[in-house]
Amino acid sequence: MGLQTIYLHRTPQALVDWKNAPRLEPWCDDIGLLGDLKFSGNITNPERILLTGATGFVGVYVLRELLEQTKAKIICLVRAETTLEARARLKQNAFQYNLELDFSRIELVLGSLEQLPEFDDIDTVFHVAASTDLRLDYSAARATNVLGTVKILKLGLPTHLISSVSVFNDQNRISCTEDLESELVPGFGYAQTKWVSDVLAQRARASGLQVWVYRIGRVWGDTFGGATPSSDALWQTLKNQADSGLARPSKQNFDVMPVDWMARALVKLAFAINPQNVVLRHPKPISRHEFNDKQGFEVNIAGIQLEPFPANRRLLELYMPKMVNSSLETILQVEV
Repeated sequence: MGLQTIYLHRTPQALVDWKNAPRLEPWCDDIGLLGDLKFSGNITNPERILLTGATGFVGVYVLRELLEQTKAKIICLVRAETTLEARARLKQNAFQYNLELDFSRIELVLGSLEQLPEFDDIDTVFHVAASTDLRLDYSAARATNVLGTVKILKLGLPTHLISSVSVFNDQNRISCTEDLESELVPGFGYAQTKWVSDVLAQRARASGLQVWVYRIGRVWGDTFGGATPSSDALWQTLKNQADSGLARPSKQNFDVMPVDWMARALVKLAFAINPQNVVLRHPKPISRHEFNDKQGFEVNIAGIQLEPFPANRRLLELYMPKMVNSSLETILQVEV
């Protein structure tokens, strides 16, 4: 039983009911949502590209690269009530990462993955939008991450799908060619929804649709300013370490890559290779142990000396009293 389960079932009785309830894994039926659809079509030089997720961290960098590397008009799906609001959201997102966008080549379409409008003049799709809240279980993230992908694939257009290396339950088996349906499903909601979306994309490709799947690793700030969303799990982990003065040991690799590098490589590959799976991650990740310090658990973060995390004390007891402007939700958002 993980912290995510405890967060979602906050009373002892709720936890007991969860443990005793008969459960059919929710993704069992979802991998068949495309049915027996057959696809066809081949567009090599798109003129009008639909982009989802442009108001997100990765999406806005993909948008910049599409503007720089193609001559196409970019149609951005934005959740907003008015075009003015949509434009303001996109401009604010670009501004916070110090990005300049050519709005003369951007067309805004109001809508969402849950309420996808009709498109009759799009020839290629870059599907970046996703719910990345690690606290959500499968059912809570399903509408955006699974059903949204189904709607995008059913457009029947060449599709570039942003997936994640988290689709691999065993991180030592990350690859381009691995058959996910023969793999164990990951153990938490976000990764489970990305696993299903990835499997759906593989099935769509087998049915004739041109689908590129990019399994990306952890993405962080760009190589110029380094700005990273404050909701990012790793950012929260490092902030919590700085607040508490404690360096938490971890067996996970510090596998991060600059978002601008990732977006540039993704768009470059998109128009250079045939439909296939691609893994984009740092080629030489270091361990968290190495990151904290080559000697062990001491490192200076903005002049703060970190101490080793005592092995005989519980996470919340140590973190919570020393956190500044933090909360239980913040703790549960970081990797545990």
